[in-house]
Amino acid sequence: MFFVLLQIMADKNLEDNDIEPAPKLIEVVFQNCKGQVDQWVEPYMRITVERLRRTEKSYLKCLLMQVVRNYNGTLQFFDA
Repeated sequence: MFFVLLQIMADKNLEDNDIEPAPKLIEVVFQNCKGQVDQWVEPYMRITVERLRRTEKSYLKCLLMQVVRNYNGTLQFFDA
């Protein structure tokens, strides 16, 4: 799934409206796969931030920022 999202998010020919489902899917993965996707956090965050840098639409910027903001609270980094 990462490579599909990478192709979508990195494609400079796709308009912001065309990739709106991608950050939503990343959030769903983070929320529903707690502790199982920790090794994928850095690659997902990299493609999210790269897309955020060139995004023009405010709605997509918000979606991308939600991914960045919410992943830390969703994933388990430390054992309690």
